[in-house]
Amino acid sequence: MELRKLNLRDAAAQWAYTTALPADENGLTNPYHGVSFAEYMEKVLPALMAEEHPVGMPDWFVPQTYYYLWDGGRLVGEFRIRHYLTEALRNGAGHIGYSIRREDRGRGYGTAGLKRIIDIASQIIPEDEIYLRVLKSNVASQKVMLKCGARRTGEDADHYLMRIPKKGSEHPMNLDRLTWTREPAACVMAPDRIEITTRPHTDLWQRTYYHFRNDNAPVLQMETEEKYFSFIVRTDFSQSHHRFDQCGIVMYLDSENWLKGSVEYENERFQHLGSVVTNHGYSDWATTAIPADVKVMWYRFSRREDDYCIECSQDGESFSQMRVCHMWEGAGKIRFGIYACSPEDSSFKAVFTHMQLTECAWKAHDGQQPDEA
Repeated sequence: MELRKLNLRDAAAQWAYTTALPADENGLTNPYHGVSFAEYMEKVLPALMAEEHPVGMPDWFVPQTYYYLWDGGRLVGEFRIRHYLTEALRNGAGHIGYSIRREDRGRGYGTAGLKRIIDIASQIIPEDEIYLRVLKSNVASQKVMLKCGARRTGEDADHYLMRIPKKGSEHPMNLDRLTWTREPAACVMAPDRIEITTRPHTDLWQRTYYHFRNDNAPVLQMETEEKYFSFIVRTDFSQSHHRFDQCGIVMYLDSENWLKGSVEYENERFQHLGSVVTNHGYSDWATTAIPADVKVMWYRFSRREDDYCIECSQDGESFSQMRVCHMWEGAGKIRFGIYACSPEDSSFKAVFTHMQLTECAWKAHDGQQPDEA
């Protein structure tokens, strides 16, 4: 399967596809419906090819490039990229429009083509995100966009506005945006590294089972109202040595609403890889034992509105799910970042590197549908 730019060699197949498209379907208008092959060759094809590098066009005209999705010897879809956004496009049709041949819909071509065109668009557009628009009634295209990493950012009477971070838009965190809620014993911050030395008797826990309330661990976080994203960090806890020494990722909203994922030292044989979710003042701990010789762990923290996912990895490439949860107070502005603490009479240095924000790696659910009411 491949995308081919509009060209003379494939003119017959392009003409057959373009002229067979309805004049208006799912919000995509086609002024070339039904034109003859002679007219296509004489007028339409040269005009479409000229739109990539327009000459003598009005100031409002945005260059666009046409591509066609081929599966073997069959042309199955058309995709177009608008090279940049005007205000009207930003709040309207966006960067990409596409269609799939009617008889080939529901066979995965929309997803395959959109993934490929995203790669191409990422090399063309100046914006950090790819803007799209889809009719509210076009559920199939909504699912295609969500599979490709889209998130809904707005709507009008008939459409949802969607955005997808372009490839290569992942970037290291701006450490200037990080602020402390309670400071540690010591901290060294460099552009690519943060070292936190813990204070003894610092911890986070609320009520459940143990009945105590600990709320004095230092956390270093940034604020965001972004509804869909992932945060990745590598933690090195080689110096942990006392029971419950820990470090990892955190989303601390207030003393009674927060979550964390970390490795807690237990003894020379094993330690606990786990997560704690605290909603409305009650903590919920999920954990599993791992060997004590594991001294590095990566985490990926992902947000989809007020639902969250914590994943872990030992190599930073292959991540495994630790926790999926809902945060009752996590629908609006949140704070997230890193933490380290020593609940008992101990102190150690935790090292955090490879911090970056990316598009949401936790994709929308595409499996069993909810039960009907």
